[in-house]
Amino acid sequence: MSNPNMYKQASSNNITLEPYPFPSELGMEAYLMDNPSILKLDDRKYGKPQIIECEMSIGKCTNRKTRGRIDMVVRYGEDLFGILELKKHALDKDTLFQLCDYLAEREKIVEAINQSDAVEVDLDPENVKFVGVLVGGYIDDELRKEMPITDLKNNNLLKEHPRQQTIQGYTDQISAITLERFRNPHTCEIVVLSTPIVKTSVKDTTKYQIYGEGRYGKAKLVHEIVKRYVKQHPEASIDRLEKIFPTPRLIRTLGVFAEAQVAKRRADRYYADRKMLIALGDGVKIATCNQWAKESIDEFIANVEKQKLGFEIAAL
Repeated sequence: MSNPNMYKQASSNNITLEPYPFPSELGMEAYLMDNPSILKLDDRKYGKPQIIECEMSIGKCTNRKTRGRIDMVVRYGEDLFGILELKKHALDKDTLFQLCDYLAEREKIVEAINQSDAVEVDLDPENVKFVGVLVGGYIDDELRKEMPITDLKNNNLLKEHPRQQTIQGYTDQISAITLERFRNPHTCEIVVLSTPIVKTSVKDTTKYQIYGEGRYGKAKLVHEIVKRYVKQHPEASIDRLEKIFPTPRLIRTLGVFAEAQVAKRRADRYYADRKMLIALGDGVKIATCNQWAKESIDEFIANVEKQKLGFEIAAL
């Protein structure tokens, strides 16, 4: 099958750059290690890539055609990880199936991540989600028509993979990044063009009111509800609060709140500033989590209503 980028040209300062492909997958891997921002797929959900490990060993896979080593594992969120399959030339159906072989091994991947130094608290495999990322020089015609794959259940190519039903429950999507490398023939300067092919997430900007007043975003709504509850119930201990405000599934490793000393070590995940801390009657101070998506805030509000706490919350 022909290379769809065969006649692509690149220029810089009126100098035509000549194609200079990566010599190997290891060369691509090294480039990504030095330039992790290339793995940013959008400005939100996949906007802060953190490389966990290259050549991650997960042992024998169900499909023995795989070598048991994932090219690269990237963290995009608290429980969201990118599983990368690199090919120096074409990304095709075989590459997709090899990636799916790895995606199907969620428990083994999570075990390997937990054994690394990348996580402070062990991940629960049931809470972990994946995004599959194919990285290569170009995408062949057959696969290009399908990318990105967001409906894993009904995708025509994936229907041929024996583990399709396994991966569809916890894989957000399968996306791709093309890496095209060029060289200035006069200066030998190297230029790499990267193109992500991904379904980007749309930010939910819903605001909420309590008793018909205020205008709260998701995280500020949670903070206000917890603060008001503590004010109404000064006798409430941290154990009591954990029962009243159980953690939604999507932020399981963070919790609705954390004790101040814990939150300060992860100030990007909690309202850990002194002015935002909530003091309990026994002197313990807590900080509420600031990482809330539409699904998790809906679960939080549903619990407040189920517990009959008396707070009237309405979306604007």
